[in-house]
Amino acid sequence: MSDRCWMLLKLAAACGLAFVTLTAPVRAQSSGSWSLKAPLPAALNEVGVAVADGKVHVLGGSVLGFTGPYHQEYDPATDKWRARSALPRSLDHLGTAVLNGKIYAVGGFVGGGVHKDGQITAFEYGPALDSWRILAPLKAGRGSVGVVALDG
Repeated sequence: MSDRCWMLLKLAAACGLAFVTLTAPVRAQSSGSWSLKAPLPAALNEVGVAVADGKVHVLGGSVLGFTGPYHQEYDPATDKWRARSALPRSLDHLGTAVLNGKIYAVGGFVGGGVHKDGQITAFEYGPALDSWRILAPLKAGRGSVGVVALDG
């Protein structure tokens, strides 16, 4: 596995924790050393994370207890973050997966500090056009959900 891919996986794992700090230490697999990368523009928690087209997308989450439709994209080639098209709805604890170059964001909670009332929302994001599409709703609300692309 290349250092770049390893770094993306490490960064995605770091972002997927309950709290995303402003700095993201990344370990290079070949040298075994750690280095700091560009800080996330805001400290977020309870986010969804996806890697598409070699870039890390941090979706939703909350800041100081307020859930938002946040969407930041990290490019490891330039070590820079940029804001992308916001989620169609403010969510935290959403599930994310990537299939055929598109990011899928499903379920989640709407915030307020209480993790109940999982949402039925489902969205598809196309990085090339920086746009979201609303999909058919889930049959039942889900939050803190794991999502995976299978056979894709």
